[in-house]
Amino acid sequence: MTWPDLQSIPDCVLVGPNFGGPNNHPQGAGHSAQLERIYRVIRQAQLEHRCARVILSGYSGGGYVALMFLATYPGLAFGGSLWVFPNDLAAWWAENENHRADLEACLGGTPDEVPERYLARSPKGVSATITRRHLFLNSGLQDTDVLPHHQTDARDELAQANTVAFYSYDTGHVFQPSVAVAQLRHLSGQF
Repeated sequence: MTWPDLQSIPDCVLVGPNFGGPNNHPQGAGHSAQLERIYRVIRQAQLEHRCARVILSGYSGGGYVALMFLATYPGLAFGGSLWVFPNDLAAWWAENENHRADLEACLGGTPDEVPERYLARSPKGVSATITRRHLFLNSGLQDTDVLPHHQTDARDELAQANTVAFYSYDTGHVFQPSVAVAQLRHLSGQF
């Protein structure tokens, strides 16, 4: 996927960190090693390009990891444009059997066996540490991969301590680059 419109955002540096492979191993799904890898890439980009602020964008697992990153490194990122992400891994495990084996590989069992791990590695479990961020949360009303309640629940949890704009689209598990670019352009204008 290309984002040619990103070139229209002044002084933008696009960083695409490696998450450490797919989320199907113990250091996936919001593990501290995964988040630290992203932190190192962002800090290197900040130093090399003299970036003062960081704005995150992520789709699906990328949106999930962006929220986990915001919670783990509070204050580093200004905000983000996040799309169709799971907010509660235990609920997602129950709702979507296509991802159960991967979640179990990441977390070492089912939600009944290790509920504390599912909560600790869910945005739902760490959202209280996300404060004073500017977030665009985007949901697909027809999404059957990550049900829309994940984004509405996140909106409700995050709106207490953040500026949250919430958008629902009559789509499935879809990312809309032109909308994301408009959101990122808006966030870049907040500096």
